[in-house]
Amino acid sequence: MSPDTMATASSTMRRHGDQLRSAVMAAALEEIVEVGVARASMDSIAHRAGTGKATLYRRWPNAGALILDAIVEVLAGLVRPIDPTAASLREALVEMFSHLTDALNSPRGQILRDLIGGSAHDPAILSQVRDRFMLPRQAEVFACLEVAMERGEIPRQSINPYLLQVPAALIVHQLISTGRAPSAQDVTFIIDTIVMPLLVTPSS
Repeated sequence: MSPDTMATASSTMRRHGDQLRSAVMAAALEEIVEVGVARASMDSIAHRAGTGKATLYRRWPNAGALILDAIVEVLAGLVRPIDPTAASLREALVEMFSHLTDALNSPRGQILRDLIGGSAHDPAILSQVRDRFMLPRQAEVFACLEVAMERGEIPRQSINPYLLQVPAALIVHQLISTGRAPSAQDVTFIIDTIVMPLLVTPSS
């Protein structure tokens, strides 16, 4: 056994479960940022993680599945779960989107911007991100809206799903246009002048 193989085997033996997964996820993110989604490979990710390729294949069938997990994990870390009963609807929306913009403007947010750029033209990845990340977050927002209607904060209504996309769309637009996500003050302005008025006085 070569020294490199022995080192890899030793490293793999020392790490298991969550510790090994964390190392692989970090390696996958490094790989994506450096070479892009299309060129990322199991060989290179395994080398970066200091583990064997066979170890990766025991958990992921291919590089695409591993990269998808890494993308979803980054996204999940950037958006705080919503407790629909913890605050008013307005406060919940401001907090959620302010937390997102703060994260996007952080060093970890730079990784996410690179991931977005690398996966923007991959329908398979975009579809999986939508199903595994965006739809569960949308369900959380709908839960907040339901509680708000029960409390009388907004009238009982059918929510147009496009309305829920407005804050995120404006955040992404400014991010692309200026290189930075909106400030917390900008987010508050979006919620107070666009989203809440449309919810409080829905169109017939």
